[in-house]
Amino acid sequence: MACDNCRRRKVKCNRTQPCSKCIEVNLQCGYHTVPRRKGPKGRTARVLSALPSLAVYNERPSLSSSSSSPATTCVTPPMSCDVPPSLPCPPQRVSSTVLLAHVNVFLKHLYPIMPVFDSNQVVEDCGHVESLSPPRYAFLLALCAATHLQLNLDATQGDSGLRSSEYGEVLVTEALRTLRDFDPIEHLQIDTVLSSFFLFAAYGNMDRQSHAWYYLSQSISYAYALDLHREQTYASLSHAEAELRRRVFWLLFITERAYALQRKKPVMLHGSIRKPSIFTSSAPALLYGFVNLISVFEKLTPEFYNWNACDSDDSIDTYALSKIYQSIACPLPPLTEIPEIQQVDLVVTQQWLQTRLWQTAIDHASKCGDILPLQAPAAAGRAVMGFLASVSHESTDAHGIGIEQKLYDLGTSLVHLSQRSLQRVAAAQVNYMAANVAEVLSAILTSLVRIRGAQSYLFASLLHKSESILGLDAVPHAMNLDLPLDLDCHNRLVEWATTQTNLLTVDKPEETAEYVDTQASDTACGIPQGV
Repeated sequence: MACDNCRRRKVKCNRTQPCSKCIEVNLQCGYHTVPRRKGPKGRTARVLSALPSLAVYNERPSLSSSSSSPATTCVTPPMSCDVPPSLPCPPQRVSSTVLLAHVNVFLKHLYPIMPVFDSNQVVEDCGHVESLSPPRYAFLLALCAATHLQLNLDATQGDSGLRSSEYGEVLVTEALRTLRDFDPIEHLQIDTVLSSFFLFAAYGNMDRQSHAWYYLSQSISYAYALDLHREQTYASLSHAEAELRRRVFWLLFITERAYALQRKKPVMLHGSIRKPSIFTSSAPALLYGFVNLISVFEKLTPEFYNWNACDSDDSIDTYALSKIYQSIACPLPPLTEIPEIQQVDLVVTQQWLQTRLWQTAIDHASKCGDILPLQAPAAAGRAVMGFLASVSHESTDAHGIGIEQKLYDLGTSLVHLSQRSLQRVAAAQVNYMAANVAEVLSAILTSLVRIRGAQSYLFASLLHKSESILGLDAVPHAMNLDLPLDLDCHNRLVEWATTQTNLLTVDKPEETAEYVDTQASDTACGIPQGV
């Protein structure tokens, strides 16, 4: 019988172990495929076809006995009354076609955000899925699941009739099943780190945040176990392997800091190793954008995450918080040479971080006072929405649920701004401030109503919070995606603003101070020139 690879390639096999053809192209030779039996087609056919499958299953070595043993194609016994129902049924692996399709989509849309593996090797691995080790197969499954869910792929898979989210969950389930086939601690490798990371991305895009935090923490723990936080670890590796592992470490660093900020968690990773090399890489423009994003997050100290996670004002250093804000608000370097997807990540993240710092100051107002610019959320919102209007929807949607959450945070901070600033500005400035906030909120809601090809799950919540600001009588449960979003802000805002002005005049007739100059606030908040 020809080996598995020669059989699929339809070339002549000399039937040695390994065969000459596999040696020529450096493939792992194996004789695992069970040929279809020729014989009767009647009542006994099912019994004859089941017997060799059962024999193969009983002869298969345990996966836990050797992590280096290649996984085999699992042959499922046909369902019949002659097969014992209690016998475990070894599952078949996901086809090479499905894996390769997802990998190609990832490389096109997501690799600039997560450049953490050898793309050529991954594409090659998808071509012989049956011979992959369980850790490698689990990594590919987790990668495919994250791609499917982050990009919200809406095509049905084959004849299954499953919706996109359901098929993404199928890939997650298969990845988890494969991870149970071996001991990840006993045979720890970089594929296991990435499996946990992409499971985090998959669960995050399903808005299952407890699961997401668990797998992100797991991937960081694996990284610590591999000593990726120690510079000397990379000395014994080849240049290519060392650079890939550096990227893995720094991707975890970025992701943990962004996610911990949203979930009010402390951080574990510290920037203790050298950043990935830009000029010695095969894609210097991509690495330039990646390193710049690292630099933005490095400006947030671990102490700030402790302040963000606690409810007490006692530990907050107001001077340090102000210095962090000034550092984040510095203008970004030129972005024209990096991929557009990375440009979106850098601009949105920088402005979003400013609003998170502002929100922390507001949450601890009794200690922080007015150490940050009052108009920071409005300036950040204008910068983000002006920039997103100049890029493609694909570059925005590629960031998955994370971009939705950042836009939602920007909108929420605008709501807080409107509620807080009305008590501090002169009556004559209320109309201008209200129009400014409402305009940016309207733009954010317009993005959320059609982001990633569907209405965001956060749209209704932000619309309810914005109801009074936008002058809405009733909040619709869903918007028609075929029509432009029309919140009628400008026509109905005058009545609302007039009401607010009257209330302010009655409550604080003595206030006549001039309002903070908007252009000066824009400069302080680091708005890119031309936005």
